Amino acid sequence: MTTETQTDRTDALLGAAEEAFGFVPNVLREMSASPGALDTYLSGQKALAAPGARLSERDRNLVQLAVSQHFDCEYCKTAHAGIARKLGSSPEAIEAASTGGEVDASEGGAFVDAARLLLAKHGKLDGRDLARLEAAGVDRPMLIELVGSISLKVLSTWVNHIAGTEIDPQFS
Repeated sequence: MTTETQTDRTDALLGAAEEAFGFVPNVLREMSASPGALDTYLSGQKALAAPGARLSERDRNLVQLAVSQHFDCEYCKTAHAGIARKLGSSPEAIEAASTGGEVDASEGGAFVDAARLLLAKHGKLDGRDLARLEAAGVDRPMLIELVGSISLKVLSTWVNHIAGTEIDPQFS
């Protein structure tokens, strides 16, 4: 791929991000150093929000906030907390997701718990884990969707750790 083609691709991806957010978040500017990584992140987030997705936007955001807490990413925690407020999550749920506390079941607590278990066990869930999650309403397809969401947060949090990304004032 030529530099010009990469620049065109990056410009198109950042333009789509600006259209979606109303601005280009700094993490995406940092990620644009690799058009493939930027495309992976944006396409993945879009796919997880597409019709047929199991998690609501609000629940997916709280999961991503909890994952951001796990990886100690201040940028992501601030961004997802700001988005959570706009999506109508309660202050209690936002605080719990961002500090490792218990998120109420009515606000997606089972999904946050499942994501935390996946992270703690590096995805190596045993039969008891799966049965407990199933009883809480988290079945295998939901677990796979959670793995997708976690993987995207690994990409963004690690980019932020490498870059020392400045938090966008729009998220505060």
